[in-house]
Amino acid sequence: MTWNINNNYKNLFSNISSNTERKSNAITNTQDLFQQTASETALKENKAAVIDHLEHTVIKNSAKLFDMAATALNHIKEEKGGYDYEDVVNTAAAAYAKLYADIEKRYQDTNASYHSADGTRVTKEDEIVWLEQAYETKIISEQTNARIAAQREKFSGHIAEVPEKEIAQIADDFYAARKRHMDFLESSKHTEQSENGK
Repeated sequence: MTWNINNNYKNLFSNISSNTERKSNAITNTQDLFQQTASETALKENKAAVIDHLEHTVIKNSAKLFDMAATALNHIKEEKGGYDYEDVVNTAAAAYAKLYADIEKRYQDTNASYHSADGTRVTKEDEIVWLEQAYETKIISEQTNARIAAQREKFSGHIAEVPEKEIAQIADDFYAARKRHMDFLESSKHTEQSENGK
């Protein structure tokens, strides 16, 4: 009799233990599901934060201006079969004006905040200074190209001296073209504001 009672208790405890284990597994599975969901949510939030961070990161370099000018020159070359000095000057100035307009447009949202790759805050004024530096770099690059070409011509005996005065004039041409494009940009902005009744 005692043995049967113990045996019944064993069965009872075994059933209780089995039910407890099932409940524990269900709780563990639920916890795992919550953790997975939380992990996926965190991953989505992190992804959104990373995308937002990248969209608000500004890198100081001349590549964008150089690339835009080069792309424009390639289009001209495809249309006309080549390009000349005026095209080189005007595409650089047009790229400057476009990038300037892009900067102004981004900073119209006063809540937008931009930073450099190291997290340092970047202002509209910083970006305009960087754009001016990129334009200066473009001018120096074109003057260097002209000087190298002139030295080659001198070495070949086609010219007596490297025309330093003309090479210096390149900077004036670039600044004059930039002014024309910026004046046009400003004029277009005023026209648009007038049409919108502002």
